[in-house]
Amino acid sequence: MNLKKTVRCATKKYQEQRKKQLYFSRVNQVIRSSDPQLPDLSESEKNEIKTFWSGYGIDTPYQWHRLFYGKTGMKVPEFVAVPVFNLQIRPAMNRAEFAGVWSDKCYLDKFITEKTAEPVLRNVNGRFLDRDFQLISTEKAQTILDGHKEVVVKPSTFTHTGMGVKLLRGSLDLATIMSEYKKNYIIQLPVKQHPCFAQLNESSVNTIRVNTVLLDDEAYVMSSFVKAGKTGEFADNAGEERMFIGITEDGHYREYAVDPKLNIYQRIPCGFQFAGEEVPFYDEICAAAVRAHKCIPHFGFAFWDICVDAGGDPVIIEANLRNPSVTIAQATGSPFLGRYTDQIMNYIHRHEA
Repeated sequence: MNLKKTVRCATKKYQEQRKKQLYFSRVNQVIRSSDPQLPDLSESEKNEIKTFWSGYGIDTPYQWHRLFYGKTGMKVPEFVAVPVFNLQIRPAMNRAEFAGVWSDKCYLDKFITEKTAEPVLRNVNGRFLDRDFQLISTEKAQTILDGHKEVVVKPSTFTHTGMGVKLLRGSLDLATIMSEYKKNYIIQLPVKQHPCFAQLNESSVNTIRVNTVLLDDEAYVMSSFVKAGKTGEFADNAGEERMFIGITEDGHYREYAVDPKLNIYQRIPCGFQFAGEEVPFYDEICAAAVRAHKCIPHFGFAFWDICVDAGGDPVIIEANLRNPSVTIAQATGSPFLGRYTDQIMNYIHRHEA
């Protein structure tokens, strides 16, 4: 092995070890902030977890299972530690170098055939495109914008937690938008959501996060949860007071909600009694996610934010190909990989061979 390769290998090993340390620090911080009295795992629980994951060649840290066992009351080894997913499982399934392009909101309706929020203008690297992907001048873009009285503006790349998402009304000035967003953003018509989901929080468009996996020529739903926005906020993933509610495999709300710090609630601020209720249009939502995933085979995992419009049609708001919110997904009540854990792990080993 030459010196350059030796340095590269050593650097990679150091970076992975550093990431593991950061994840370990993070889970301890989450436990301290949400519930420092979480019970420790028993030796038999640790042995069960170790036996399960070592069967796939993975040495998993126990602290994440302590967190999810304590929060959900479910004691199943299929819960996946966040560093195991992010550092070992996801890289084996997803082409990380393509994620930035394929998750660009400006191109979502070009990559998939499902219904998306209706585009008005796209700004790609400082240049404007119309809804049909035709390059246009700034003057033409303003003329198009003049035809609307209400739009949503959002950054199109490298976004998270509702960052920069705004609902604009009235006289719309493109120069003001350009000054704030600079480049790489999309302007869309707002989606009028179905009343069944508006009851979770009227001010925000409340979406369902659907986590899917592509195995050979078929896609499957692994797990899902609902995001209910903070009162007064437009984006459902903005603010510390937003709520997440898990969904069972047969499409019913679970018994509790969690906030971003994993505190547990039996009620959400709007007062909607969700526990055990059927999630409206759940089959249609899952079917839309599965069809969409088949359009992007560079990625074995995809994480979709989907709302339901006033007419009852699923609308894909965005495709998440980097950060799947593994902690939230599992704290809401089910292992992230769901009943496909064994298939996924065997698929990875089969394709690594």
